[in-house]
Amino acid sequence: MKEKEIEFERKIYPTLVSWAKNPNKDSAILIEGARRVGKTTLATKLAKEEYDDYLYIDFKIASESVKKLFASERMADLDDFFQELFLLLGKTPKPGSLIVFDEVQYCLHAREDIKYLVADGRYDYLETGSLVSILSNEENIQIPSEETIIYLHPLDFEEFLWAHGEKATLSSIYALVKNNKHISDSVHQRMMALFRKYMVLGGMPKVLANLKKTNSYLEAEKAKREILELYKQDLRKYDSKHGTYCETIFLDIPAQLAAERESYRFIPGLQETDARSVKIIKSIEALDDFMLAEVVYRSPDLSSFLETRKDESFYKLYYVDTGLLLSDLLSLSEGEVTDAYAKLLSGTSGINMGGIMESLVSQGLTARGIKKYYHFYSLVDEESNKQKRYEIDFVFKYRLTNILIEVKTSKNYKTQSLDRFHEKYPNIKGRQYVVGIKNYKREETKTTIPVYLLPLMEF
Repeated sequence: MKEKEIEFERKIYPTLVSWAKNPNKDSAILIEGARRVGKTTLATKLAKEEYDDYLYIDFKIASESVKKLFASERMADLDDFFQELFLLLGKTPKPGSLIVFDEVQYCLHAREDIKYLVADGRYDYLETGSLVSILSNEENIQIPSEETIIYLHPLDFEEFLWAHGEKATLSSIYALVKNNKHISDSVHQRMMALFRKYMVLGGMPKVLANLKKTNSYLEAEKAKREILELYKQDLRKYDSKHGTYCETIFLDIPAQLAAERESYRFIPGLQETDARSVKIIKSIEALDDFMLAEVVYRSPDLSSFLETRKDESFYKLYYVDTGLLLSDLLSLSEGEVTDAYAKLLSGTSGINMGGIMESLVSQGLTARGIKKYYHFYSLVDEESNKQKRYEIDFVFKYRLTNILIEVKTSKNYKTQSLDRFHEKYPNIKGRQYVVGIKNYKREETKTTIPVYLLPLMEF
């Protein structure tokens, strides 16, 4: 059994509980996500709280004798299979118990056998796995249809508040907004201070646990560096096997965001004459599939379903977690951590926050399962009489309505991209939002929302 981690309340847990309590379940659960997002902790929490008994198998450290049991020919006689499995593991769970297949990527035949095990009905099954290894090898197995996949992301800001003992804070503030009441400046300032802490630390459970255990930002930073190194090692192995450029692209994301480029069409260091080569496309798609980064494509046409109109020639990339992004971007030495964190937490770092805030908004929308795009258009500028480009940072459908978001990091700004949108597209309806550091304000044509309300916002 792995070292016990501090448990944080997660929004997907009630879904797991509902599955566990269903007496007629016809599938296993697979929790997928990047490494260190808390998959194992959730699985063992469910096993301990919702089952009288359970069996835990960590395939990363399981013996070859255990792994070899998971062969298709052994599924013909499940009485014999279970007898040998339980003898090897030294435990026979009660009927109806949960069997956890942790790190199932190290024994993908166990995942393939799920269809037989679920049909047998003696036990419930929950799998966890790192997406890099699962997707790298799943072409070698038959994916079971008797498997429900749940995606686990880093903690969103509301979960971050829960981890700090503030269970009702965000919901209470959002209730003010829904009732057309004002968020006081003092409350807003406090929430922005908490959000800056979330921005710096991110939502990786190991990072937050290190801070909780040691009260040291240096230890939190060390945890982030360890996670980043794990990701890079995984991508290096994947690239070596598949001839892709995942690690190179992943490493370049912080610099691209800091430069606030319009698109990531050119990846430095890649000796490719065509930056949109098949390998580049596969690398970008792999990073997105692995949930280590998210690709946001341009949508050139907002008149219909966005997914069918995406333009893969233009895209932006964001890290799965902004805390990791900041650590990779700043590359702090141990002696620099305390002072740098103090400045970031107080909002006096002097760092260009444009790309970081975009990343935070992207992370917040992703945690809600929102698939988003970006959009740009051109109009004649009234002053110069020349064509000018306007960009909408994020566009998506919410309850069949177009949602347009501009991200802002300063208190004084213009919103020309939103203001001229209906001039360009008079027949396209959409709700307009400015997301950033300013307090909530509803206007006739657009609404300003503070970034900390993203987890609950009904657009």
